[in-house]
Formats: sequence, structure tokens, C-alpha cells
Amino acid sequence: MWILQRLMVVLALAVVLLFGMLNAGETVTVRYWYGEGHSFVSSPLPLVIVTFFLLGVLFYYIFSIAREWRLRTEIRRLRKSINSQGNELTELRNLSLEDDDIQITTSHADYEALPRGEEADQS
Repeated sequence: MWILQRLMVVLALAVVLLFGMLNAGETVTVRYWYGEGHSFVSSPLPLVIVTFFLLGVLFYYIFSIAREWRLRTEIRRLRKSINSQGNELTELRNLSLEDDDIQITTSHADYEALPRGEEADQS
């Protein structure tokens, strides 16, 4: 899976660089806000392309860090839950069956009354 991700990054970078090389002599005006005073006049097109590509990568990186942080928090919470359930299971395994507070109420007659095998399928 990581090979596919790396391949996609290299492919995207190659497309951006190829497009920039094909339009190396072009200049553009970039307006970053409304009005005449808020623009870059005669900016080279490859510089604009690479700049906005890198800004997109930066935003993706910031959001992926936030997502990874949430996932790590959830993993930490789930590991604590597993540990507490493991401790509870260990305590239950260590209980003695001879304790006075544990009573077995099932008799041999109750066990014989349970359906078994093919007889259970017919009823």
C-alpha cells in the first residue's frame, strides 16, 4: 500500500513539473484578494504552480496530523479498555469455586432435560 502512495506522489510531482516546464515562458497575474492592490503582477507560471502545489501538500499534511492524533488517542483508549478487561478476566479466573457466595443451582435433572443433537432439531 505504501508503494502505491509513493507512486502517486511521484506521479503528481512529475505532472506538475512537466506542466511547469511546458509553460516556462508564461507569466500570469495572481489576485489573492479583490481589488487592484492585492495581486502579484507578472509571476512566472511554473512558480505559481509549484507554490500552490506545495500549499496543497502543506494543508494535507496539517489535516493528516490532526487525523492521526485522533486515531492515536482512540488506540490509547482502546488499549486501556483491553487492559482493564484483561485484568477483570484474570480476577475472574482466580476466583475460587469453594467460596460460600457462589452457589451452583443446576442439578443433574436440569441437565438431562436440555435438548441434545438430533432430538433438539426435531422439536
